Amino acid sequence: MKVYKNAGGLCALLVAVALSGCGGGGGASPVVGGAGGGNPPPNGIPNPGPANAATTYTVYSGSLGSQAVVEVVPLGQSAPAGLQGAKAAPGAIVVYPDGGTQMADTLGNFDASQSTWALANQNALAANPNLEPEVTVVVPSSTTPPAPADLSIVAYAPNSGQIVTAGAAVHVLGAVRASAAGNPADFAGVTVFPRGIAMFDNETRTFHAIGEDSNGSLVGLGSASVQWSVVTPPNCPAAAGKVTPASGDNGTATYTPPSAGTVPAGCQDEVVASISSGGTAYQASGNAFYYDPSQGVTLSGTLNNASGQPQGGAVVDLYGGGREFYHGNLFALTAGNGAYSRLVPANRTLYPVAGNISVQNNKPQIAYVAVNPPSIIVGGPGSTVSNETLTETSASFVNPFKPLPPIERGIRDAYYLGLIARESFPFGEPGTNGQFAANSIGAILGTPQANGAGTVQTGGYAGWTYAWDSNGAVATFLQPQSEEGGRHLLIVTVNAQYNGQPCASGYACFAFTRYYNPAGFTSANSQQSGTILAADGGWEQQVTGGAFNANLIRNDYSVGHQTQGQPLYTHQLAFQQQSGTANVTAADTWNNAAGLQIGALNVTRAAGTGSVLYTYSGTGKRLYYKRDGSTVEVDYAIGNGQQNNDRSGTFQITVTASPDAQDIGASVTWNENGASQILSSHDLAQGTVDNPNIPNLQTGHVASWVEDINWNVTVSEDPALGANTILFHL
Repeated sequence: MKVYKNAGGLCALLVAVALSGCGGGGGASPVVGGAGGGNPPPNGIPNPGPANAATTYTVYSGSLGSQAVVEVVPLGQSAPAGLQGAKAAPGAIVVYPDGGTQMADTLGNFDASQSTWALANQNALAANPNLEPEVTVVVPSSTTPPAPADLSIVAYAPNSGQIVTAGAAVHVLGAVRASAAGNPADFAGVTVFPRGIAMFDNETRTFHAIGEDSNGSLVGLGSASVQWSVVTPPNCPAAAGKVTPASGDNGTATYTPPSAGTVPAGCQDEVVASISSGGTAYQASGNAFYYDPSQGVTLSGTLNNASGQPQGGAVVDLYGGGREFYHGNLFALTAGNGAYSRLVPANRTLYPVAGNISVQNNKPQIAYVAVNPPSIIVGGPGSTVSNETLTETSASFVNPFKPLPPIERGIRDAYYLGLIARESFPFGEPGTNGQFAANSIGAILGTPQANGAGTVQTGGYAGWTYAWDSNGAVATFLQPQSEEGGRHLLIVTVNAQYNGQPCASGYACFAFTRYYNPAGFTSANSQQSGTILAADGGWEQQVTGGAFNANLIRNDYSVGHQTQGQPLYTHQLAFQQQSGTANVTAADTWNNAAGLQIGALNVTRAAGTGSVLYTYSGTGKRLYYKRDGSTVEVDYAIGNGQQNNDRSGTFQITVTASPDAQDIGASVTWNENGASQILSSHDLAQGTVDNPNIPNLQTGHVASWVEDINWNVTVSEDPALGANTILFHL
């Protein structure tokens, strides 16, 4: 939210480059700097250098009506429409959540990935892309400065990042941001920044859409076309604001609130970015909260230091007051006498924080501290809160902002880890005598019959029909329509090689391909319209000493990866089972398409009773690659695993270790539907995303989700977090 006119003097942030005497009792005259305030001082403003196109922004200053403001846009984009007298702002100061700052170069550009905040948090950012920071951008001036901008930015995009020469940055087409890098075939979702933002009715806000790959890392949108719209939650009035796509960059749009009025409680506008790529729809949204300035409350007072002296040239940041201000984007500056003033929305409790500014090595720094009183109660529309004296304490401020866990990435990881934990292979289980039950899939594959056909009678594939080819080398298994609508097809080749080598002595070796068709197979035809290549690979198996040993190579495909031989993931799984039981131990190594390890999993199964086939638990890890090739590890535990005879089941994956401490304890609960449920509901699974570190949720969950028969996942965030919707494809 932009700052309205402050109380005067503003040594504050006006530390363009070399402030002297900026401090407690008075404050020196600010140095001229930045567009709109005279010529920027040459000393201290960095020269252009190499920049990451996906994380670089340009700062402009200008006027909206009578209000001087700061606006920030992605690299290469023109100044926002309607910004009068727009000029690039060299020397603009970018303030990060930890109080660290970054200065825009002589062209007005800054690369967030080069900030001290991004460098200090790169491991946590790799573990959770939702950690992207909200920053405040100030243009120093010798007179009353323009109202600062606050916005969420992308500070870390390891798979994007065309490196451009910043000396030509202002001439780079805005589309460079969308097509910077990232494999378009690995486009798996979309994210909208900011997640939520507030404004008064005479302001605008910029929203950005950026892609996600199958690992949850931010990537370019490629050639995908973005459709922007504004909606409201169910049972709410129609959207009041409008959204206008940016010219030359369809990944960016400007939201304009209504000319008057305040957002109804629980009925914020939702700015939606919809993308169609490879025949699949993706969607994400961000919240827009608008307030009528005539219904605001004027808050004013004085900030004192711990000794009771006026603290000039400082920041007063107001947190709380609703989820839209959770980041602390109500921002005021103190004059030389410590006075501050800010227009704020009515009827809320605000939590003030002080930020003291200093200059170190010719660079501004801000140290945030707690204040007394710790909260301010704001009354009704049109009221005032005056003479509110805030006194700094010695306690460092701990930012209350808690980013969402990586929801889409978490669900996607749970999906693939769950598949491995429940992997049964197309062979069945041998009995206590080491033999496969008659007419089970294991027995059928062990006795090839040229042109043979029939129905599997026992085991996990009971009811499936099968047919051998004329050589007795390839068997095709088809799921019946009575189970899940007959959506699965399995083709197995016997006497195959394993991992490119002849089958080892004492082992039987097989190759397989699995297909899935959301509409159901009408015959054993893998070429039927709508068919998806789900997995392929091979396995070797041996029954010896009362144990069943198998090694599996399984290649996983997605809708974006449908070229056989070019999978999304590859798993190498070692499997040991006690003959005649469902007691199993399994160890998996998970590689990406480049052959690099991205995860591991160890699972133990125990035989169940009654309708429960087995229970299971385990531990795993996920590796995320940074730009320099190093990895960040997130560890998981799999618990509450249960697989039932009707193929329904449940499990929960919980983060046990992460560079982002906020994510520890976050979990995804997965409830797999049984065959009859799938047939009737057309949903394969549903569940929740939870995080014990995020309190006061209306539903008790960070989000809930549903996976339909097309592998589309629809996510609904808790209303207390904005009720945003995410749509992506597994």
